[in-house]
Amino acid sequence: MAAFVSGLGLGKGSESKVQCSRRLSGIVSMVAPSIPDLVRDVRELGGFHDFFTKASGSWNTERNYHYMDGEHEKPSTENSRMSFDVERLGNDDKREVIEIYDKFLDEEGVASCEGFRVSFKTMMENKGLVKSFTNLVFIPEQSRNNILSGMYLRDYAYEERRPVPGSFKFSAEERKLILTTKYSKVVSVDSIQLANSDTRLRQIVNYERPKEPEEEPSKVMLAGFGVETRIQGGNRFVE
Repeated sequence: MAAFVSGLGLGKGSESKVQCSRRLSGIVSMVAPSIPDLVRDVRELGGFHDFFTKASGSWNTERNYHYMDGEHEKPSTENSRMSFDVERLGNDDKREVIEIYDKFLDEEGVASCEGFRVSFKTMMENKGLVKSFTNLVFIPEQSRNNILSGMYLRDYAYEERRPVPGSFKFSAEERKLILTTKYSKVVSVDSIQLANSDTRLRQIVNYERPKEPEEEPSKVMLAGFGVETRIQGGNRFVE
């Protein structure tokens, strides 16, 4: 199984955007919000927008991956160094991602969402250089106990190179965003926490996807950890 970063651009999925759009339209239409109180909830939780403001820019990171799927020869760990750029999406770019899933939001709904484009250059210890990018849009559904939750959409996913919808939770108090994506074989849980304006803490855990939909994932297949630091003065780990 590919690591979170090494999976970029190397997925096995071969569906086109049109095929995925048709297949996913029913799923998204059932779970996507109608956004009745969306704008008010997001404004009350201003930390959501602040998080994306602080997450923008250029970053370096060093990560360590632990493979626990039994398919890798020893050593079962891999290190990587990455440089990546995060740009917030404008309304037109957000709408373009949303429309892949045949979901329509009005102007106010699109403006209330958050989104960014991430461009990666990663040097994996065993796999060499990996380059890719993805566009993500976060659609809040509800705010409860200072936790904002909803769904997020991407034009391309990580583990499988095709559009895959996911869910998110955001804590303004912890300044932490948790992304959960159910792929064909794994459930990926990725957390991003702002330690300060120039430092982010990352954790990626891939679980084996249970056969029963209501069953909680428990078997860990991969765990990755890293510290991300804002690039100062053009000192990029990977050019």
